[in-house]
Amino acid sequence: MLFRLSKYLLLIGFTSVFFSTQANDLESTINSKIIERAQTITLNSDYSMIEEVSVDMLVLNRDGLKHALIAIQYDELISIEAFEGEISNPLTGKTTSKLKLKDLNDISIISNFSIFEDNRVKYFEPNAITFPVRVKYSFKRKYLGNLFVPGWIPIPNYQQKVEKTTFRLQFPQDLPLRYLEKNIPVSAQESVENNMRIVSWQLADLDVQEDDFPKEDDLSIKVAPTRFSMQGYESDLSTWNGLGQWILKLNNGRSEISERDAKWLRENIKEDEEPFQKIKLIYEYMQKNNRYVSIQLGIGGWQPMSAKEVSDLNYGDCKALTNYMMAMLKAVNITSNYTLVKAGSDEEDIDIDFPSNQFNHAILSVPMERDTLWLECTSNVLNTGFLGSFTSNRHVLLVNETGGHLVKTPIYGDDVYHSRLIDTKIDLLDNGNAEIEQERKLFGFAAEDYLAIKLMLNEEETKKYIYDDLSIQGLYINDFQLNVNKDGLIPEANIKHNSVLNKYYTSTGKRIIIKPKFDNDLPFITDGQSIEIKENYQVRLNQNVSPEQLKSEVILEEEGIIYKYQAQLSDDLLSCKRTIKITNTNHNKEAWKKIVDRIKKLDDQTIIFTKNQ
Repeated sequence: MLFRLSKYLLLIGFTSVFFSTQANDLESTINSKIIERAQTITLNSDYSMIEEVSVDMLVLNRDGLKHALIAIQYDELISIEAFEGEISNPLTGKTTSKLKLKDLNDISIISNFSIFEDNRVKYFEPNAITFPVRVKYSFKRKYLGNLFVPGWIPIPNYQQKVEKTTFRLQFPQDLPLRYLEKNIPVSAQESVENNMRIVSWQLADLDVQEDDFPKEDDLSIKVAPTRFSMQGYESDLSTWNGLGQWILKLNNGRSEISERDAKWLRENIKEDEEPFQKIKLIYEYMQKNNRYVSIQLGIGGWQPMSAKEVSDLNYGDCKALTNYMMAMLKAVNITSNYTLVKAGSDEEDIDIDFPSNQFNHAILSVPMERDTLWLECTSNVLNTGFLGSFTSNRHVLLVNETGGHLVKTPIYGDDVYHSRLIDTKIDLLDNGNAEIEQERKLFGFAAEDYLAIKLMLNEEETKKYIYDDLSIQGLYINDFQLNVNKDGLIPEANIKHNSVLNKYYTSTGKRIIIKPKFDNDLPFITDGQSIEIKENYQVRLNQNVSPEQLKSEVILEEEGIIYKYQAQLSDDLLSCKRTIKITNTNHNKEAWKKIVDRIKKLDDQTIIFTKNQ
């Protein structure tokens, strides 16, 4: 969809200077110091805004130079009205550089995936050999519309000392701004001047944050309007319904499909077909005939191309493809809902009690008789009705005929969505190496990447991906097969390979020593989700041996964790069965890592056989 930038830029509505986060030293090393930073947002009665920012900072070492990066975003709706800067030696007071707007570099900030865009950034990277260095700059920008109101992060970087920082909002009393404070230790100061309400905050001598500082403890203020306008499209934003009504205005009149698509529907969609089958056929038709591009031009960052334009051009962004799929379903009398989402595999959920623009992507919701079917319209590979990790398990704004309201996308909590079945057969060779024949059946999120691999990569690229995914040292793949299944609601992938394992076991005059290589790659899952791995592991020893060190059973059962391992020797065949099932019961990533480490320790089985003479 519209915006894909750093979290800092998202918080401030895509508009403020952004700073790179850098931390090389886990001690309390200060790389830079903000002497004073001031940010003022003025909302005018015509919905335009003025943002004024001034920064005075000291760069204390080379790492601190990245904190001094000057970067000012602009586009069709945001113009840079003024800029000036100065770089000096604070020890001598001598100015080494004076900066004007023409001295800044200019680049696109999304050109790697967008073909139509006007989002650009002017930037300057200070450089120095000796330190400290003083960097001062200020800028002013004008916004044609107030949907995106910059917010405030008092401490922009780790290892940065902030001596003084202020944030000031100015707005007409009949056009108030709302704000959401998080961990701000002072109360806002409020006053009225010339019929303008002024709300301000000032903080001083803030503690330095290390790079492991908890995100939930960070200081921030989000800001949003009560009413807003973008290029003549006005609406209320005091409720989620108001934002939904605005989207309805933007999308109005864009659902007419082309004659080509209408003809395809008449020829391929039978009236008595089951609703899911109709949706599946149309979704796969869209996947086959259209590709995703990003379109970032002014209000076009929010307003989709018409369904007919998508058909004519065979491409669209998330808004256009979602609107296109919605129009195609409407043509066969299936109701669906355009839906806004904050997408990203690692993105946090939106603040549900603070109606505002917190979204960066569009998907489609289709109400069914028993449940809701969700469609990711930018994907050419996903199964019909499977969202994947990019948009699942979060609150979204569902737009209906009267406005909009929040609902939640599926959590995919059942372990079938994180399931792996692995069958491994190994034959020992004479030189410490082994032949391996393995079949891996992956389901849900475990199969998601392989859907794209199958479609997009050639044989050599696919083999390289399998190497990286298996991550087995000493593995050499002789041949492999990759098959995927998109027919059901859950993605499936099947990988078979015949390979050689170098230095798989150790053979001495009296013993054979083996360390089975189990799959214990356990990606973090969110609260309420489960993951299951079942693995059958057989090793043909090709020698007459007796077990010297062989654990026949290892069991761990506690809240949210089941680990079962069984092993036995029959003639010269070692058979191991291992099952892992983990349900996330409110574990954070640090606790999850400890669980994974425990599993890896349990998997660390050294098996010793004595050779029978």
